[in-house]
Amino acid sequence: MTCRTCGEPLVGEAVFCTNCGARAPLPGSSSEGHQTTQLGEQSVARASGESASMLWRSTPAVPPQSSLAVISLVCAILGIAQLLPIIGPIAAIVAGHMAQRELDQAGGRLRGRGLAKAGLVIAYLTLGLYVLGCLLLVLVVGLSAMIL
Repeated sequence: MTCRTCGEPLVGEAVFCTNCGARAPLPGSSSEGHQTTQLGEQSVARASGESASMLWRSTPAVPPQSSLAVISLVCAILGIAQLLPIIGPIAAIVAGHMAQRELDQAGGRLRGRGLAKAGLVIAYLTLGLYVLGCLLLVLVVGLSAMIL
C-alpha cells in the first residue's frame, strides 16, 4: 500500500507515513467512491452518501520529543540556577551533544533540536562564567598575597 499524499510505500501496518506524516488509509477502506476536500491543512475524506458523523480527519503525526534534548535543557537550567552548580552544565553538554547526534540519525522522526541547542548554549555560558569566576578568585587571592 502507498501513501495517498506523497506516494511512498507504507511499511507494514503503519498508521502514519514515515515520509510525510500523513495518516494511512484505514484497513478495509477503499479510495473508490470517496471524495477528498482540502480544509486548511487538514483533509477530510467523506464517502458518498455518508452522514457528517462518519467524517474522519487526517492530520500529520507529530514526532515525539527527544528526551535527551529535554534533559540537556533541564540540566542547563538547574546549573545556571545553582541547584547543580558544576555537574548540571557538564551533564547538559553531554546530553545536548548526544541529542544532536540522535536527531541527526533519526532523520526527522524526532524533534527537539532547538531544546538541545538551547541547553548547550546555556551550559557553555554557565561553565564559562564558572571558569571566569574561578580565574577572578585566583587573581584576587594572588593580588592580596602580593600586597600582604
